[in-house]
Amino acid sequence: MQIRIAILANKDLSKLSKKVAKGYSKLSKSYFWVDGKKFAHHITLFDILPSQKNLRLAEAAVVESLNGKLALKLVVAGAWKSRNGYLGLKLKHTKQLSALRKKLFKDLKLFKPQEVGRKYNAHITLTRYKDSDFPYKIKIKQPIKNSFKFGNIIFAKVDKHGQVYKIIKMFKLKPDKHYRTQ
Repeated sequence: MQIRIAILANKDLSKLSKKVAKGYSKLSKSYFWVDGKKFAHHITLFDILPSQKNLRLAEAAVVESLNGKLALKLVVAGAWKSRNGYLGLKLKHTKQLSALRKKLFKDLKLFKPQEVGRKYNAHITLTRYKDSDFPYKIKIKQPIKNSFKFGNIIFAKVDKHGQVYKIIKMFKLKPDKHYRTQ
């Protein structure tokens, strides 16, 4: 069974992503656009391959790994585009995000963690165009609000395009009292 480990977008970023995705998906034929209902706005960390009977052990490993971790502050850093027709919002790769991802990857080694893509790029997918070169033909405006707080890590099922359609389990990070958006 393939399980995606991801950061769930908070309400503000989900609302922004939905608005942007809806607009950009109309520019050309697409397979989907992430509306926040059928598909959840998320930042993929990596995938694991636990058996059905080991799923609870994997969940326990995440709880242990996240013990005491503070909510993340992530910053939208422009557009993310791929040669497979994907368009999204790129996120700044911070030390905090990198440390969280590395720790979870190490702590879940028993469950065969898998990288998604050749090189990790923190992003939120907005849409996937049928014309795989179309994302390179358009320009994306930088959102006005670009700093967001994240406090939930999820286990999720994904479709053939890598989009989260079912959240299996949610893990909350501790609130960071010192967090402020820009």
